[in-house]
Amino acid sequence: MVNKDKREEKSTVFSFRLPNNLLNEIDKMAKQEQIDRASWIKRAMVIAIGELRDSAVEGAIEDYIAGKIDDDLFIKETENKQVPQDIKEARKRHITHLEERLTNKRVKGK
Repeated sequence: MVNKDKREEKSTVFSFRLPNNLLNEIDKMAKQEQIDRASWIKRAMVIAIGELRDSAVEGAIEDYIAGKIDDDLFIKETENKQVPQDIKEARKRHITHLEERLTNKRVKGK
């Protein structure tokens, strides 16, 4: 019987072309860290994907608070089961603030 964790660790061979100047920089950094090129690239990709994922989640939070996306899209983009209460409250405060600004403009405009 194969352990579930072992199945998730499987990898696929993937190749792509890199400009020589980029490859030279990768080689320099890998050498400084005393690891091989492939290990350095894998680690860099894991770090980059994590940072991009975090950035996407932060963007979804900002968009939700600003009213640009609804609950369903927020849940989909953040992979949460529900919108956290503090984020819902931040959205309510933002909407209230916008409503107050609109009301003040209307009053001043009369």
